[in-house]
Amino acid sequence: PFAMMRLVLAVLLLITEASGAYVLVPQEGPHPECVSDAISAPCGYCGPNWGDLSQCQQMCDDTPTCRYIQFYSDNGCRMYRECGDIIYRDNANGINTYIYEKATCTAPT
Repeated sequence: PFAMMRLVLAVLLLITEASGAYVLVPQEGPHPECVSDAISAPCGYCGPNWGDLSQCQQMCDDTPTCRYIQFYSDNGCRMYRECGDIIYRDNANGINTYIYEKATCTAPT
């Protein structure tokens, strides 16, 4: 039973990594923004009207150092290595922002 459970967990790990799973970072207020470790993107500032959330995630997946994305309700996207410092803006011209962390898993040993 334990060996089977390890196999199932290993398969789930591969599926998660292959699907580029992301976790929404809990927000403590409106309009969160990462303030450190931005990554230059091929699309420059990538917005507004750049692409959807799945395209933003794919761009991060294609960038080895990317661990976080910041997605805007106007379809903008930013990538970050780290997002330890978050600021909250009072007014972002009606544009909502969401920070996602790339899900990381380790296989059981």
